[in-house]
Amino acid sequence: MTPRLYVPAALRDGDAASLSAEQAHYLTQVLRLPVGQALQVFDGRGHRHQATIEALRKHQGTLRIGPALPAHRGGAPRITLVQGIASADKMDGAIEKATELGVARIVPLLAQRGKVRLDADRAARRHVHWQRLIVAACMQCGRDELVELSAVTDWATLPTLLDADSPRLLFAPPSDGQASPRLSQWVRARPRAEAVTLLVGPESGFSDQERHDAESIGFTPISLGPRILRTETAGLAAIAALQSMWGDA
Repeated sequence: MTPRLYVPAALRDGDAASLSAEQAHYLTQVLRLPVGQALQVFDGRGHRHQATIEALRKHQGTLRIGPALPAHRGGAPRITLVQGIASADKMDGAIEKATELGVARIVPLLAQRGKVRLDADRAARRHVHWQRLIVAACMQCGRDELVELSAVTDWATLPTLLDADSPRLLFAPPSDGQASPRLSQWVRARPRAEAVTLLVGPESGFSDQERHDAESIGFTPISLGPRILRTETAGLAAIAALQSMWGDA
């Protein structure tokens, strides 16, 4: 497998690109690549190029950008995952794997029953950490467009972040004992959508008020089957199922 590196700059054939200390460390200490090694670089906006390591030390280096390569662009539907913020490992796993599965945007949502409480400083630090996970996942899985990561949000601001006309699906166990339609049934009953938003709660799920709030802004309760899935599983199962039925999987 050809090594890949995220280079957030304009990529032009023949240009030199300076490596940050973090990038140089990754190439020397993690991948242990030599000078002259060929690799691929991508800019996170859908462009991919060949490149060669021209100079490399522990904390600095230079790449020589080569010809453009066919980019791997995401297909429809454009999936947004609104993920109730979960504890560190669960949230990290959900973000990393959603990126690998092809989600277009992730919106971290503060929920009443969530175990994680974030003030402004902690939210900013978590955002930086999650962004790093997205970059690493894109490098690994071959994506050339970074997932759009929204700032930590709440119910008051969530409606302003949603696509106006796309379907909105709520994945949560029913609170009234009434079974929700299965995702497969919902898909078969309508034409293929160009975009869809998925809403998943934190470890303890959504409160009744939050379920009401979600439905009031257009979310339809949907089931993934007879089993109750954990927060880090539900969104990924929904993304994978939609990709299989409507997407590029």
